[in-house]
Amino acid sequence: MQQWFSVSLGDALLAQAKLSMLEQYLLDCYEQAEKPSTMSALYRHESTGVHCYVSVFLTVPFQQWAKLDNAVACDKINTDNMSYLAGYNVLPNMDF
Repeated sequence: MQQWFSVSLGDALLAQAKLSMLEQYLLDCYEQAEKPSTMSALYRHESTGVHCYVSVFLTVPFQQWAKLDNAVACDKINTDNMSYLAGYNVLPNMDF
């Protein structure tokens, strides 16, 4: 999988509630789509200087189903410190 979509949830101290709500929404979407292996969502805490924020990454099929308004297309993602959020867990088999 080369192309992904990214969603910024903002400041990490304030993002936990958003992350939990998004996780539930994505799990529901995944169930409704009958659990395809092409739908995966991952997240990571990132920092720039002293500011820490949460970013979520979705495969193209997941974004096509979920239709998140604030998702931005991005190319290859860096899998360092990535965690599983919802859908098919691609982390054990990722080759980027």
